[in-house]
Amino acid sequence: MSVTEEQRRNLYAALERLIGPEQAGPLMELLPRHPMSELVTRSDSQANTIMLRGEMAELRSGLQGEMAELRSGLQGEMAELRSGLQGEMAELRSELRGEMAELRSELRGEMAELRSDLRDEMTVLSAELRSEMAGLSSRFDARMVGLESGLRGEMAELRGDVRHQIGGLYRWGAALLATNGAALMAALIT
Repeated sequence: MSVTEEQRRNLYAALERLIGPEQAGPLMELLPRHPMSELVTRSDSQANTIMLRGEMAELRSGLQGEMAELRSGLQGEMAELRSGLQGEMAELRSELRGEMAELRSELRGEMAELRSDLRDEMTVLSAELRSEMAGLSSRFDARMVGLESGLRGEMAELRGDVRHQIGGLYRWGAALLATNGAALMAALIT
């Protein structure tokens, strides 16, 4: 039941006669001016509070889910990037190791080849020298009397030639090592 404004005035006038104007005014102020259906009760307020808290919890839950999804997505992308970088680095490391092993193998092969060539040439020279010395020795025995001084001169000349040839071979080998060593160093640096 709602109270009209006219009914409020009549109630005020009756209270004024009964208890006086000083008490009737504050008492009328305590009575609601709006209909009871428009007044908010505690249960209404609590229901609104519960509803708002539910909506806020729902929003919070949605935001937390979205944030967790974003975090998970970022972590996945970062892990994927990390994995990709690690794979590329491992591939690069493997390629570099392969190239270095290949260069090392080539260098060892060239050095072994050079060593073998030098040994072969020294063996050939040694065999030639022995052969020549054997021939000279037999001629020397046959012509020993008059040719001793000539033979010594020729042997000295042959020794000089051999030393010169061996020295040339050593210089050739050192130059070959120097050029291959410089090429190897250049390849390793690049």
